[in-house]
Amino acid sequence: MNWLTASALFVGVLIWLSGKAKKPKARQARKPEAPEVSRQERLRDAIGSGDLQKMEEILPELVSPLDRHELLSAVIKKTYALRSQPAMRARLYEFGQVYIGEFDRMAPLLQKSSQGRPVEAPAIKSLAIALEEDRKFDAAIDLCRKALAWGLDDGTKTGYEGRIRRIKKKQFA
Repeated sequence: MNWLTASALFVGVLIWLSGKAKKPKARQARKPEAPEVSRQERLRDAIGSGDLQKMEEILPELVSPLDRHELLSAVIKKTYALRSQPAMRARLYEFGQVYIGEFDRMAPLLQKSSQGRPVEAPAIKSLAIALEEDRKFDAAIDLCRKALAWGLDDGTKTGYEGRIRRIKKKQFA
């Protein structure tokens, strides 16, 4: 009878263990995690959208002077194109002040990345033109002098020196 008791005991243990075995839980549907969008991608998206609000929203996140140069240049380009609207002209000057205030940190990096080519900063040229249009001749001349000190080229034959001469002619005409 030992074998009968042992068999019954063995079957009982198997039944007990099968009840204890972990039953597979129904899998919960996992939401795939959205890949984190990098700051560079958000910067490209904001600039590419042409949406001033989007560009403004990302500006505080940007710490790299080159990233800030890129974004502020795009904002100035956009507001310059819409400068006939008084609100856009005001924003042009607002962002222009930020850009000029930070340009001392940007200029050496732009010169380094230009690999010996003349550094152009179209935003500076656009601001100088807007100031000239508003008959703020002294401010336009000061900005052109800063551009010369930063070693910038405005893309014209006579450069910022010629621009200063033309502004002075208008100023005293």
